Amino acid sequence: MRPSALAGLPRCAGEAKLVLTQYPHWRAVQALPQSVWKELEKKVLATSPLDARAQRNILRYYSSANEVDLDVHGRVLVPPILRDFAQLSKDVVWVGMGRTIQLFDRAVYDEQMHSGVLERLALKNDLARAVGERQLLLAFQPIVSLRTTRIVRFEALMRWR
Repeated sequence: MRPSALAGLPRCAGEAKLVLTQYPHWRAVQALPQSVWKELEKKVLATSPLDARAQRNILRYYSSANEVDLDVHGRVLVPPILRDFAQLSKDVVWVGMGRTIQLFDRAVYDEQMHSGVLERLALKNDLARAVGERQLLLAFQPIVSLRTTRIVRFEALMRWR
């Protein structure tokens, strides 16, 4: 697999290695330059070992990590366990933003994007109905200075009844 966007990603950082892992939000493979992975490791080490939810997520994310080399043509070999997780076929889509790229199976990507559009449309319709039926309530929450114990500003909150 050799998308031009992927080939430039680690080279821009002067790197020849990527870390591939399960993308935590969708059924996809996430590709990170090794330097980005190292930054992420530092943040993980700062996480409380007593936070069970965070530790489960970290374990799931880290256990799927695979360090891979780019070949001379900028290609990577995705390990079988990650190919299976992302249900990759021969028709794939690379989607990237910032310093990471995600690899999707084309059919899975299209289905996930379609369902996302439907969810947003349903929310838009529900919100329009809530406005029409006066189901939204505006509330102001005071922000208090700990030093002076005085109200310094308010935060506006919209509650859906």
